[in-house]
Amino acid sequence: MQFFRSEELKQELDDVDSLTEDLEAGAVEARGWPAEFSAYKVAKAAMNAYSRVLARRHPALRVNVVDPGYVRTNMTRNSGLLAPDEGGARVVAVAAWRCYRKAARPARSLAAARRRRPRSCDRRVASTSTRARRIQPCCSSSRRKIMEGAISVPANTRVAVVTGGNKGIGLEVCRQLAGNGVTVVLTARDEARGGAAVEKLGELGLSDVIFHQLEITDASSIGRLAEFLKTRFGRLDILVNKPSMSL
Repeated sequence: MQFFRSEELKQELDDVDSLTEDLEAGAVEARGWPAEFSAYKVAKAAMNAYSRVLARRHPALRVNVVDPGYVRTNMTRNSGLLAPDEGGARVVAVAAWRCYRKAARPARSLAAARRRRPRSCDRRVASTSTRARRIQPCCSSSRRKIMEGAISVPANTRVAVVTGGNKGIGLEVCRQLAGNGVTVVLTARDEARGGAAVEKLGELGLSDVIFHQLEITDASSIGRLAEFLKTRFGRLDILVNKPSMSL
């Protein structure tokens, strides 16, 4: 409530009796409210509306909302109709429209990578790449030089940020973007899980994936990511907000 400047809106949202009258009267369906997963569906409707507001407010940017479909993830208890790579492909098709360049090698699926045991040289390369690209708050000057050199990208290479990129659809979006020549900044709240996701993608030969810790509900964390992007790349071409609350 503290973020609402309008006293009228505050009073309306604080009126519990008014907000719950349809529920108490048993008129949820009659009034057209979704009867199942109500909070989730209302939140999605708000996200769609806010995306339209952003698109109108920032005409120089292309803002889209993508429905990946009913995907087999932890959220759906793996009961979805689509595999994560199929859901991710829908997001990537919109996010990277006109941004693709031919990849040096096709990206194998995550399932295929798990079936193949990495050779010792693969593990070494993936581990080195991950350590060089992971953002550490404190490091030696020599280590810092390695990090800065590892994440420099050509001017014609697109840079993408994917929030919640450590698992599920977010991880698939990272894999498919990186497989099509996009430098990806994979973000997650948990540093260990985010780093593990980067290592997993490294085993597929996708070395242009960087991890940066991000808490999407923390303004200071968002500010640190913005400063990192400005300092290292000077731009951001693609932003994929995988968790809807990040809007």
